[in-house]
Amino acid sequence: MPDPGQHPRLSLIISVYNNPPLLRKMLRAVAIQTRLPDEVVIADDGSSDEAVLAACDALLSLPCPVKYVWQAHAGFRLAKSRNNAVRETTGDILAFLDQDILCTRRYLELCTRNVRDSTFLVAWYNYLTAEQSTRVTDEAVDAGAYWHVLTRGQQWALKRQFIKEGFYRLAQRCLSYRVCRLKIRGGAFALTRRDFQRVDGFDESFQAWGYEDDDLGWRLNAAGVRGRNVFWRDYALHLYHPTSHRDRLANRAYYLRRRAEIAGGSIQAVRGLSNPLDGREYTVRTIRS
Repeated sequence: MPDPGQHPRLSLIISVYNNPPLLRKMLRAVAIQTRLPDEVVIADDGSSDEAVLAACDALLSLPCPVKYVWQAHAGFRLAKSRNNAVRETTGDILAFLDQDILCTRRYLELCTRNVRDSTFLVAWYNYLTAEQSTRVTDEAVDAGAYWHVLTRGQQWALKRQFIKEGFYRLAQRCLSYRVCRLKIRGGAFALTRRDFQRVDGFDESFQAWGYEDDDLGWRLNAAGVRGRNVFWRDYALHLYHPTSHRDRLANRAYYLRRRAEIAGGSIQAVRGLSNPLDGREYTVRTIRS
């Protein structure tokens, strides 16, 4: 983090893969934030549709640099895609969002105000149904108001998770992180660049769906970086979209082996920022300088 009194620079990393309509809606929500990012980097895991790049034009109105970082599609390689984007950032704070996540207007402001060294922020989000997602109109996004879309059960779930994770944070002061910890949800979290570099970023060895964010969380906790959830009145939503089959078993054996190694003090990514898997093969386009 910068010296006290200095304004921390905020880098927003947005993970994308095809589905430009979803991305446009998400970027529309970014444009109305009360605290705009100092730079935006789009992390594309090999989209085949040029419309995805065209959707990024929605960011041209932002008064900050915007980059588009693309890697060739070779299966699900989200960890590598995110690391690629981080290499192209300059901010003190790294905020990660997926293209299917919508945030209320003060989300990035809360990130800037609450992220500090040794503390990562994580948001819990409700998964909207297809019908609920159709009610999230452009007008609703421009207003930054989605509470009316949620059922009472979803509204309570958001508050319950906020309280639950507040208890976890208090419990960590007297219990081991192995017993009580906040998990990272890769779709919406933030931390300092220093802490991300301390564990060498995401482990690019996770090449199928699942566990790459949980692995990062374990390594951060082992390094003394504790999680915090500050998102209640301001929150995140997960928009509905069809998904392909997700097989968490593909990474499970490696994940469990790494869990044991992390418990033994191995907090660096096996293949991370400093030693990427298959080299640094990606392209960068400047959308706005």
